[in-house]
Amino acid sequence: QESMRQSVRDIVEKHDGEQALILGGFSMGAAGVLDAYHSLPHPLRAKVDGLILAAPAIYPRALDGPNPIVNFIARRLALPGMALLGMNLKKKESGLHPSAEGLVDTAMQVPRGANHAAVLTIERGRRAAERLAKEGGIPETLLIHAGNHDPTISARSTAQLKTWFGKSISSENEIQVPREDGHYVLVGSRRQLVTEKIHAFANGKALKKSGERLEEAMRKMDAEYLRLRARRLGHN
Repeated sequence: QESMRQSVRDIVEKHDGEQALILGGFSMGAAGVLDAYHSLPHPLRAKVDGLILAAPAIYPRALDGPNPIVNFIARRLALPGMALLGMNLKKKESGLHPSAEGLVDTAMQVPRGANHAAVLTIERGRRAAERLAKEGGIPETLLIHAGNHDPTISARSTAQLKTWFGKSISSENEIQVPREDGHYVLVGSRRQLVTEKIHAFANGKALKKSGERLEEAMRKMDAEYLRLRARRLGHN
């Protein structure tokens, strides 16, 4: 997590502002992006033009049940204990779009220790999103999700983000994929549509950035013209 924060900070610090800067992530990567963005000092946050959050994982369905004691045991005892055993986890999803099956089968064969790290990332992402909502100044956000049909992430993830981020997520910057794509919104039947939406969002930010740079250049030219004109009138 600290490595992700530092990596994002390095990218933002080195960004020259000539092009639009957009931070994005999928699933727990989206949670990591939220945490990393929140960790930035305000001057660096101002350099970020937008966020892209695909299937943002801030409430895992399996660890967000009605019993808080069970949730606590799963997070703090069960997952860390399984990590020590070095066991692997293989998870099968029902109703998954065929184009995603191979990718998911490979991705889900991961050490349980990684799943424990994922839970911690998710929790930090949730806290970051909540704090960002209180602090304000959230950049325009593109939200891609599966809603109640996501078998992995609780529907509260997207519902809370939409509540917390408010106008930062407009109706035109939200896309919901069908049940068959589930959590894997970037490889399912709507992949082309999602890709086009991401491109449109990024291009819009790029055009806005270009417009802002043009306006700034015009202001500088006007100021220089007035300065030269005043000096000329002073000589006369």
